[in-house]
Amino acid sequence: MKRQKHFGGAVRKSESWRRQFATTRRRKAKLEELENRFLLASTAEIASQLAPHTLTSATVITHGWQMLQQSNDSQLVAGDALMPLAQAIRIRSDLENGLDASSWLLDYDVDGQLVGSFDTASSVLPGMGTSGESGSLVVLFDWASGANRLGTGWVEAAGEALFTQLIDLGLVDPTNPTGTIPLHFIGHGLGAAVTSEAIALCANMSE
Repeated sequence: MKRQKHFGGAVRKSESWRRQFATTRRRKAKLEELENRFLLASTAEIASQLAPHTLTSATVITHGWQMLQQSNDSQLVAGDALMPLAQAIRIRSDLENGLDASSWLLDYDVDGQLVGSFDTASSVLPGMGTSGESGSLVVLFDWASGANRLGTGWVEAAGEALFTQLIDLGLVDPTNPTGTIPLHFIGHGLGAAVTSEAIALCANMSE
């Protein structure tokens, strides 16, 4: 009799578990859409990651007027219209460099508050803790927040920001203008004017 009571209790627990499982199985799964997450880095962080390596050349790409796009409750600026071009240049450069050198890509974005940072998710960077590599660099410069604003001064400001960024990344050295690595600038639309401003500032270093 004691044995029957023991198994009777086990049966009751089993039936209770089955009811809970059946109830859980009938519930509809609710899937929540994940927000876009960006891994951002400052110019100083990127510069420190590039510092242990030797840059042989750099290509700087600047877009023109860009449309705005909405994402959730925040306004994002679409400054990556020329990303396919930047990626194609990096891939071609990597092939030309062969096994002895690398090719990296920096995706610089500016949000609606005019705060700039590098999107490490879409950038191609040297491995953390590595050193001694050589290679070329492609910089995709985003100034969509300024390109979409009416008024004067935005082109000049973007050109100065680009010039400052080149210095902070170690691509341009005002104290040693002749030691600057070969730079190739590509500007589309208003981006050509921004590029011209940055180039003029680079040229003034040697005066």
